[in-house]
Amino acid sequence: MVMDRHGMSHKAAGTVGGGRFEGKTGAGSDDDLTVDLSDATIDEYGDLVDVMRPARPGESDDRPLAYAWRLYDPFEEDSEFAIQQSLRPFARWLESKGPLHLDSPQAREMLVKRIRQTALQPYREYRKYGLLDEARRLGCR
Repeated sequence: MVMDRHGMSHKAAGTVGGGRFEGKTGAGSDDDLTVDLSDATIDEYGDLVDVMRPARPGESDDRPLAYAWRLYDPFEEDSEFAIQQSLRPFARWLESKGPLHLDSPQAREMLVKRIRQTALQPYREYRKYGLLDEARRLGCR
């Protein structure tokens, strides 16, 4: 039986022991590149904007991190282009909020993990969003 990187069966539907895309239990292989996001309970940061505050003078404007949080949602099944199209209203709303700052190092680490799991070129995205230090500390390349 063939299993994909998400632990889903690709056995013919309706066969004994499972069908196409039926989840299986058990440990994944060592070469599985997915990242377990449950260690910091992703639901705590349902929307990154909820843990941001208005930026004070001299602090970074982290609104792009809130956009990236939604763009690199590991549970989203659409293409990156489709997600970007659906995020346009969110981006306009973010612009109207004024500068926001993210103090939470845990949220930044979660974003690094999300990018690592979903981006085609994670290193480029780390640089784009100013997350290189967090990525290096977590051992992401």
